[in-house]
Amino acid sequence: MSSSRRPCALTSKQQRFVEENLIDLNGTQAAIRARYAPKAAKVTASRLLASTNVQTALTKALTRRSERAAITADSVLREYARLAFADITNVVAVVGHTVTVKDLDELPQDVTAAIVEVAQTKDGIRLKFHSETQALDALARHLGVSRQDGRARAARPEPPAAGGAARAGANRGGPGRAEGVGGAG
Repeated sequence: MSSSRRPCALTSKQQRFVEENLIDLNGTQAAIRARYAPKAAKVTASRLLASTNVQTALTKALTRRSERAAITADSVLREYARLAFADITNVVAVVGHTVTVKDLDELPQDVTAAIVEVAQTKDGIRLKFHSETQALDALARHLGVSRQDGRARAARPEPPAAGGAARAGANRGGPGRAEGVGGAG
């Protein structure tokens, strides 16, 4: 008898759990959607995720999905870096007290990828960027650069605390990435 055993095939319910887990990587919700008892879903998910057979199937499924989508750890890190190091001065021009938004169609995708929203308001144009802090935290976690409390070390000053809003013209020397508001001109 050989010492290396082939993994057992998954039951149809376990396979369904693996498929459901791919949706949101939430074991408890995957167990519920796979028709395991809702009251025991957390324990069931823990047991299933500890199973070598389920782990193997989940790893294979995640790898196949990643290959289909052409997503690699490097591409994820590059995207986090684009968001973390976006610079509002690549999007707006400040002359004196006038702030104008550059033509977005002429900006490179590395710049526009960081923009969440462009809106005309009664006070001018509002630009909202992806969270620099969240992107830096994610990069720090992936690269192992963090303090004991799990928060990323800030490479630059944090945006102003007033609701995450920053006036584009007020941050000529700073990052001004969270959100900028300025009059169109």
